[in-house]
Amino acid sequence: MSAANGPRPSSSNTGCLENEDDDEDEPERWHPFDFNGRLPALVQNPASFQVRPDGVIVQHGTSLMGPDAHVFDTPGAGQVLDLDHDPELFDLAAAEENGRKSLPAPKQVRAQADYCARARAATERAIMFTGLGPWFGFHGGMARFSMLCLTQPEHSCGAIYDLLDGVLAAGFDALNPVQWSAGSATYRQWKDKARGRLTLWGGGVNTQTTLPFGRVADIEREVRQVVPCLAAASGYVFCAIHNLLAEIPPEKVIALYRTAKNVGN
Repeated sequence: MSAANGPRPSSSNTGCLENEDDDEDEPERWHPFDFNGRLPALVQNPASFQVRPDGVIVQHGTSLMGPDAHVFDTPGAGQVLDLDHDPELFDLAAAEENGRKSLPAPKQVRAQADYCARARAATERAIMFTGLGPWFGFHGGMARFSMLCLTQPEHSCGAIYDLLDGVLAAGFDALNPVQWSAGSATYRQWKDKARGRLTLWGGGVNTQTTLPFGRVADIEREVRQVVPCLAAASGYVFCAIHNLLAEIPPEKVIALYRTAKNVGN
């Protein structure tokens, strides 16, 4: 958690500032909000958030941040996982039906494509669009958000190995993350598909199992196995498969990057 006068957290769905210099141009737009004592920050509209008596923070009347969480719409976020009970199972039939209902109409697709084309032609600076995907989202499946950066990297987490041909055909130069731990394809299969055609950005260690639950030696061993494969013969940017959680001990993070550096050398 950041101090009020230090670097401030950023979030695409809260409008928080990344650091204190970001408010210099338009300070009148930003107002203090501490997320019920959890996260000192500046936000554009404090009225967007309501704190319920049970400690839950509601954003825009729909998104929820639990009493001990630090992000929205992720039950248990920031808390120790309860491994004594089975997690709630996803209703795949309902997810399929909701996905079909949320697919954009051809007119919407053409409008989005035209908007992106005009934005790309307007500037040489990087532009990031989020949320332009079909809104699928469940663990072990496709990413909830697509992220399209108009300087030609593409972001989509989840089991998207079977979609890589489409990513390549669309002309992207890089893919992030490389979540080979989702689905049945191995990191070697990901590399074989992308070799010479697509820069892989991530995938250096499994952040769902090896990093949180493995020993330092397990992390070092996996990095030594995975990175030489992903980096061989074409572009590669090293990082983990996904975000590093606050609960990860520093010695594991140090081992992760130290081993990657040694492998690269």
